Amino acid sequence: MPDKEREDFIDRLSSKLTGYVGPAAVILIGDALKTLGHGSEMLAREEIPRIIESVSDPLEKEERESLARWGLGYLQK
Repeated sequence: MPDKEREDFIDRLSSKLTGYVGPAAVILIGDALKTLGHGSEMLAREEIPRIIESVSDPLEKEERESLARWGLGYLQK
């Protein structure tokens, strides 16, 4: 995944999650990256579904679905 696109994904994911869970978004993203075994600088496009699934756990059903649909856009690039 190109650096610019990866940074854009993490920034937008953080923004979307902050709207749902507030400042805990940073923690959720950090924990999701730890489960992958590396930091955001190594994030591959194929790992996006795992990141989305991991950070979606505390969300309401509608929020999880919305976030999953949003994440699909990055898979199709």
